[in-house]
Amino acid sequence: MSDTDAAWLAGLLEGEGHFTVSGKSVCIGVEMSDKDIIDRVKSTVGAGNLTGPRLRKNYKPLYTWRLTMRPEIEQLAVYLLPHMGERRTKQLVLMLGFIRIMKGNGND
Repeated sequence: MSDTDAAWLAGLLEGEGHFTVSGKSVCIGVEMSDKDIIDRVKSTVGAGNLTGPRLRKNYKPLYTWRLTMRPEIEQLAVYLLPHMGERRTKQLVLMLGFIRIMKGNGND
């Protein structure tokens, strides 16, 4: 991933993304009505799952990209961390720590 692409993605995830640890699962994702942007996220990362459109009455269709595979999240973090703000950096570092703990427990 180029530094320009990493900076673009980091900016998008800063404003629109989510970083989630729940149970034994981890997820980096973004949901929005701009399908072209969601497609660009998938293309830029080269991994993850696309879903949508999710249709809701009186709202625009929503499209979602999610990355849930731990090794892919670790790889993506290398590119994102230099570009992330303080709050999201903390979230991503906590997520990486969780992934390392899970590896140490044999839960790859």
